[in-house]
Amino acid sequence: MNFRLPLSMVFAGLMAAPAFCQATPIGTVRVATALARPVWVGQAPGETDPTRLFVIEQKQADIHIVLNGVVQEPPFLDLTNAKVVTSGNEQGLLGMTFHPDFQNNGLFYINFTSASGGATIVERYGVIGTPATATAADVSSATVIIGPITQPQTNHNGGNLAFGPDGKLYMGMGDGGNSNDTGPGHVTGGNAQSGTTLLGKMLRLNDDGTIPSDNPFLTPGDGIMDAIWQFGMRNPWRWSFDSETGDLWIADVGQDAHEEIDFVPAGLGGLNFGWRCMEGFTCTGLSGCTCNAPTLMLPIHDYAHTGGNCSVTGGGLYRGQAIPDLAGTYFFADYCSKKIWSLRYDGATVSAFTDRTAELAPIAGQSIDAITSFGTDTKGELYICDQTGGDIFKIVPKNAFTGLGCALPGMNGKPVLWAEGNFTANGTGTIHLQNALGSASSVLFVGLVEGAAPFKGGVLKPVPAILTLNLPVGANGKVDIPFLIDPVVPSGTLIAFQYAIQDPGAVKGVALSNALKGVTTP
Repeated sequence: MNFRLPLSMVFAGLMAAPAFCQATPIGTVRVATALARPVWVGQAPGETDPTRLFVIEQKQADIHIVLNGVVQEPPFLDLTNAKVVTSGNEQGLLGMTFHPDFQNNGLFYINFTSASGGATIVERYGVIGTPATATAADVSSATVIIGPITQPQTNHNGGNLAFGPDGKLYMGMGDGGNSNDTGPGHVTGGNAQSGTTLLGKMLRLNDDGTIPSDNPFLTPGDGIMDAIWQFGMRNPWRWSFDSETGDLWIADVGQDAHEEIDFVPAGLGGLNFGWRCMEGFTCTGLSGCTCNAPTLMLPIHDYAHTGGNCSVTGGGLYRGQAIPDLAGTYFFADYCSKKIWSLRYDGATVSAFTDRTAELAPIAGQSIDAITSFGTDTKGELYICDQTGGDIFKIVPKNAFTGLGCALPGMNGKPVLWAEGNFTANGTGTIHLQNALGSASSVLFVGLVEGAAPFKGGVLKPVPAILTLNLPVGANGKVDIPFLIDPVVPSGTLIAFQYAIQDPGAVKGVALSNALKGVTTP
């Protein structure tokens, strides 16, 4: 029997209780391919074209512009066989960042291992032509900002660069390689704990390479190099600033047992993260510092070398617009196991730890392997570098919908609506219901206008028609409901809809989803 719920009954239920929302289903789409060992992806500040990305090829020692999925030739910057050594697995062109005022001054910075002994060097470049549309760097403009910083071994070179919210240039340095921060080129107690070397540190510089006047270790005679911002890092390969709060998130690569995620409140310098006496939350038994000393900054999360895990890859905070319920979620991965996780941190407690590996797996025939970096665009959307496959993936809503519904308490406290698939240009589509009640009467509200009537849990979409649907008897769980929109609408048309269902466990016996919206596809 079809049954139409009175609107008064629906609204009575809406106003009585807060909504219970479920997370937007997410996935990935490949936005670039056929790259050689990509290790960094990002956009220039102020970029308005969402398809214009910059990508580093580590071993080719070049930077490519990717425009609308096409890798542009020739490279934006090509240092192959010039000044970069790429013989070691962790050597090459490793990092890049743009000056905050790039759109006016055209300046950007790179971090690489030098062909002269494998030392770390950071250089600044300009571009040829107008920054917003430049397709080539000005090679003659190369200026050394810092370096060469001698690297005792070929691994643990760090490589990431970024400007902080304070306009200063930050730089991650590994401990110099080898194991246990020991061997030739490693001081007693380890480089990471020594103020006499820049290895095993986070560094902070002015944009011209000079030392900021408010760096934490500027006392004459203290034996600590002025550029040092943080101590006790093993290999901070990838780290990032939260574009909204300015907090710093560091993924520090561990040795034999644990990988760690470190969190630094915005503007806080002078910290010691504990390598080499600690690896994650674990005491190593090595000298250099005192394990669990109150002066050490412990990670907010670590994980063990189980299940194929071996090397953490950070990581970025989602601050995009496409998936609003992910705002403030930190994503990171493991290079070896190919696992991807996310978590939230409020400054005191880690929450919402989630294994994202399965849901971020791309379509059949594609895979995400050897994750070397996460990147962001100017909209705050997140990207993933696949070193082995030579691909760049973007984290996106799993389907064409730009919003996902939630339901009032009911259905045993679970949300009622799970929307997947597309609206087609002939006006057809499918709703997939999760936690549906068999035999329950339901109503689908469908319209072509997006509204703004607020209620607890969402915004009601006014619609010109009501379609009455009825679930099959006994169809508990997930149910697919096809529907037809009349009149037929062209591709690119916004469709707004909501779903209401009789539920004895809900307030007033009715559960109503938040409004969803999607755009018709060809």
